[in-house]
Amino acid sequence: MAKVVLLADIPNIGKKGMIVDVKEGFAANFLFPKKLARFAQSDDEKKAELLVENSQNAARNKQKLITKLISFASSQLIRNPIKIPVKTAVGGRVFGSVDAEQVLEGLFSNMPQLKELERSEFQVKIPQRVEYAGKYVFELLVNVDGEARKDVTVIPLYVDVIPVTERKGKN
Repeated sequence: MAKVVLLADIPNIGKKGMIVDVKEGFAANFLFPKKLARFAQSDDEKKAELLVENSQNAARNKQKLITKLISFASSQLIRNPIKIPVKTAVGGRVFGSVDAEQVLEGLFSNMPQLKELERSEFQVKIPQRVEYAGKYVFELLVNVDGEARKDVTVIPLYVDVIPVTERKGKN
């Protein structure tokens, strides 16, 4: 068996920075040629411990942010919904559509501390087509564990689609 330091996340083996024991043939024929690992040295164990500790701290901070988001969504977003300006026709009919990116942009502007999280961890589920300006409730799916979509937290998002009126100037 060979002790190697992983240089990238490898499914069923480990995450980047971990020291793992693998068979020598696997290391020599697969990991080393693809630059996915290198032999572990004496100082790598301390680095690996620090990496694990830092990832645990990051996971705790992420969990705190998500908890804060959940409490924020349940208290503040009801009173101050996410505002999404859209072009509308007479009567409030929306030109085009409201997409998930617009909703996420509104959420990130309402709650700037979320910028520490990756946008790929969020998915907005739009239950119905937004055809008219008004108030809607969307669902925000938050991927808590970061790898697989096992622990997905669903948060209600209160969204206010507001019309933007453009006035044409007289010449």
